[in-house]
Amino acid sequence: MDENSSPIRNVDELYRFIEQRRLDSSDLKHYFDHFVSLVDQLQVATEEMQVKNEILEASQKQAEFERQRYYDLFEYSPDAYLLTDFSGKIMEANEAASELLGITAANLRMKPLTVFVEKSERPNFIRVLKGVAESETASHFELRLQSREMNPVVVAASIRSVMQFSDAGKGTKVSSLCWTLRDITKRTQQERDLAEYAKVLSEKNAELEQWAAVTAHDLKEPVRVMALYSDLLREKYQDVLTGDGETYLNFISTASRKGLSLIQDLLTFHSLGARRSCFKKMKLNAALNDAIETFQPALTECGGTIVFGKLPTITADGAQMSQLFTNLLSNAVKFRCSERRLVINVEAVREAEHWIVMVQDNGIGFDMEYAGRIFTLFERLNAVDKFQGNGIGLALCKKIVENHGGEISAVSQPDKGSTFRIKLPLSPTRSGEFLQVN
Repeated sequence: MDENSSPIRNVDELYRFIEQRRLDSSDLKHYFDHFVSLVDQLQVATEEMQVKNEILEASQKQAEFERQRYYDLFEYSPDAYLLTDFSGKIMEANEAASELLGITAANLRMKPLTVFVEKSERPNFIRVLKGVAESETASHFELRLQSREMNPVVVAASIRSVMQFSDAGKGTKVSSLCWTLRDITKRTQQERDLAEYAKVLSEKNAELEQWAAVTAHDLKEPVRVMALYSDLLREKYQDVLTGDGETYLNFISTASRKGLSLIQDLLTFHSLGARRSCFKKMKLNAALNDAIETFQPALTECGGTIVFGKLPTITADGAQMSQLFTNLLSNAVKFRCSERRLVINVEAVREAEHWIVMVQDNGIGFDMEYAGRIFTLFERLNAVDKFQGNGIGLALCKKIVENHGGEISAVSQPDKGSTFRIKLPLSPTRSGEFLQVN
């Protein structure tokens, strides 16, 4: 075959080449082999094309499946989906959007979404629309709409810019806005109802606290008079009163003193709510020292020891902190074990954004099944005749700690002592104050 000759591409060309050249058998074999090679190449190319066609077909099927899947997600989602241009004109809407706005999806197309926005919110709506169009960043906000029937609807709206290929099919990309609208009308109404109920409940609680404080204050004087005159009777007529008379007088005297103590504890409990603004920088060691000074006689009498180190400086109500430590020390002294010397350990550690103050004793302890009851008002785990008290001390501790935005809990075992754990936050508390460390 000549170098300048063109390649043979099919059988007809081969036949014409043979007739023109009058080739012998060796030349025929050479060209036949070349032809077979071309056929093999064609076969390989055909097989490759078939594989590519199968891959393309599979890709088309997958694309159709994905398109149908996303169409179903768009069309049958419980949330309303809209596609709009950057002016807010609706291009696509799903069934949920149609139900939300009270208009069929076909009739929603080309309508501006702005007409469904409440008039008072339209300026803000236009600002958000413009901001997303300029920055192409997603935005999330609440929006008040009105359906075709003029029913008010509150929605949680999400809006973001998306890219789509134009219908011309030439690969041109166009931008649009994708909206997700979730109807939260019922939830918003429930939140309003709950807020209103909480307000009413707060007012009722304030009235109840005021009534309890006034009642306790009014009861204090007659009970104090009972205690005073029972003491005067005993002093003046102790030689005359014998037997049942002396017993009855002792009952009156004991009951009046318990009543007076109970009323005083109630007044203290209710007064804590009025002290939530008395916060200032203070050292917890100072509050603990005040409590130790109060209980020093009792500690000396029982041979008790208090072990403590440096406690943090915080912003708090100093009087309430002193009351907190006083009540916890009183609890430890009251429920000490008679078989061993009382030891009370007080320490504080930092845990993330909290101070943890621990007051540990080696007293009689209690079963953990009662751990949820010990901070309840008037709750007592032990017999009244064995341990004196009104069941208010630990309830006072709980209220003081909650006033400072904290939590109090207890861990104990019978005859193994108790540990009271007080968790005070460093961040702003519920009363708007701060707990800080130096």
